[in-house]
Amino acid sequence: MKHPYFEYIGKIKSHIIYPIKELAPYIEKYQFYENDGITNTVTLKTISNGKVQLFIHYNKSHIYQIVGEKQIRLDNFFAGISHLHNSFVFKPIAKSTCFKGLSVTFSLNGISHLLGFRTKIFTNKIVPFEKVFGENKSYLIDNISKAQNHLKIEAFLNHFFLQLLSEKKKTSPNYLSNIQNIIMEQKSNYNVKFLAKNMNLTSRTIRRIFQENIGIAPKDYLKIIRFNHACHLLSTYPQIDWFEIIYNCGYYDQMHFIHEFKQIMGYSPLKFLKKCDGTFFFERPFIIYKIH
Repeated sequence: MKHPYFEYIGKIKSHIIYPIKELAPYIEKYQFYENDGITNTVTLKTISNGKVQLFIHYNKSHIYQIVGEKQIRLDNFFAGISHLHNSFVFKPIAKSTCFKGLSVTFSLNGISHLLGFRTKIFTNKIVPFEKVFGENKSYLIDNISKAQNHLKIEAFLNHFFLQLLSEKKKTSPNYLSNIQNIIMEQKSNYNVKFLAKNMNLTSRTIRRIFQENIGIAPKDYLKIIRFNHACHLLSTYPQIDWFEIIYNCGYYDQMHFIHEFKQIMGYSPLKFLKKCDGTFFFERPFIIYKIH
């Protein structure tokens, strides 16, 4: 019998649509997802992917965030960047048998340019939808609910965010955009000194930019990106030589990679791959899942 994790994840159908070019610097993608036959009994954990994401649910779907003994209902919410040792535990709920929703993945500059907030407002937090959109809440949800297909929802979202872009003042410099571009281009062996050198800034300035805008140390943020990249390689190429992962992701050595993986996931990479039959990571909307 499969673990509930696979029973849930394996049945998710997802569809990615990219925003129009005017929004591309601020929004990475829209992702629509649904899962037929959900039982409302699956509990899952997530690991941060280094992005801030907006989740909107419809078709009477919602989730419960589990905090200790409490279950907090969230129909729509923002999931912020989190340290790897932090995990968000949730349970998806559908009134019918189909759990349905969409996610909006923002770039580092997207939050400040579109919503007028610094990214650190969301760091290590789940932020309710209404705290960000206020009076726009009903307008946004009503239009998404009325739309009949993905293309109409995409058109509305593009229009909505373009409107916000024209209204909001930037609350942070383009340093975040430059940092993200450098990380995406390099994809490996990056560190604070590397970022500082490529941006012609001091390491101290890089740390200040991260603390003021993201609320997390650059070393911790780069650790998130490195771990996600390693997991992507491991899941895409289960037979990959670990030395390729070490080289491509900037780990010191094999023991460094194994120790970090075990510390975060609770298993060694080999044991986890064996347990999960090589299929534990997916291109899905909920950041990256961890078996619970």
